[in-house]
Amino acid sequence: MHATAGLLPRKSIGLRREWLTGLAKLAPTFRFGPSCAIPSRSACPSPPISAAWTWTHRTEVDRWAEEEVVHAGHEALLPPDPVVAQEGWLRFTPTEEEGSDG
Repeated sequence: MHATAGLLPRKSIGLRREWLTGLAKLAPTFRFGPSCAIPSRSACPSPPISAAWTWTHRTEVDRWAEEEVVHAGHEALLPPDPVVAQEGWLRFTPTEEEGSDG
């Protein structure tokens, strides 16, 4: 990356490759909601990439639950049973791809 600022000369800034090796293991988390949810399972459309999604939400005022998100494609329809509005956190965890050097 090149940085240019006013009167100072242009500076080339870079990151060493060994500084970036740990970034592949990060699991970013996104606040999500409120959304309609089926109490029995967590389903959400997800992109076709090698990763796992986890839904973390409150079940009671002082209790949290963590569930694996099931991919919901074109069949993502609300059931005739009642749904609830939930807020929570979606965590994206990259999975190891076959044949990758780790």
